[in-house]
Amino acid sequence: MLLKGSDDEVGDRDRDYGYDMRGTQWMWYLVKPSVLPPCRIQAATVWHFFIGGEQWQVHYWGQFKRDNHEHYRQPQVMIYTLANGKEIECIGVHLKSKIDKEPIAYDAAQNLTEDNVNTALMPLGDCNDGSGQDYFESNYLFFDLIQNLQGEVLMAEKYFNHVLFDMSKDLRWTARYRDPIIKISASKNPFLLDHILVSQPLCNGHFPLQVNAKAGQVEHEIFERVNAESNSKTISGDHRPVSVVLEGAVVV
Repeated sequence: MLLKGSDDEVGDRDRDYGYDMRGTQWMWYLVKPSVLPPCRIQAATVWHFFIGGEQWQVHYWGQFKRDNHEHYRQPQVMIYTLANGKEIECIGVHLKSKIDKEPIAYDAAQNLTEDNVNTALMPLGDCNDGSGQDYFESNYLFFDLIQNLQGEVLMAEKYFNHVLFDMSKDLRWTARYRDPIIKISASKNPFLLDHILVSQPLCNGHFPLQVNAKAGQVEHEIFERVNAESNSKTISGDHRPVSVVLEGAVVV
């Protein structure tokens, strides 16, 4: 069952019903009917309250002057209420791509020209880690989104664990795209775009549910089975789903 903010017909792209979703890229939660009753979608006003409003001020790409900014795609929070009244907040995000609208250009020594290497390319958080995956992070001291979201171990109680940390590297990928920056084809460029991070209470036994070792995986097998006879028009998607199993924990 697809869970979102209303029961409008699929294709209604103009109304957001208080969930601040607009355009053609809505976020949905796929929920089994058996676990639907304790699930609910949080109103966007709650998110706005915690971040201080619908907009906030930033310095765009190192500019001295501050300007207003807002979510390109409003995060959607699904709350699951356990039998004992405790709640898990699942924050669904679809983050902005690391987009470079400048033509890709190289100098005589085959280095990217200044038009391609500028602060406008800074991946300040991006599950859509696009062209040049890890290239800019490695060569220009940029930071990627996952590192920023996870936090630092010096503040361990606020650090988030990645559920795929113990999955084998050859299977730890969710998409394949051609990369014009590092010049490799899609078939030779599997990389991880889709992530699940969990907070420390879900790892250390301080919550009724717990994420144990080997709990997360990329669902390659089900993806291959579902799309065994698909073509480019009927395939279920260009990303492989990521899942995590939460098990009962002995609460400390």
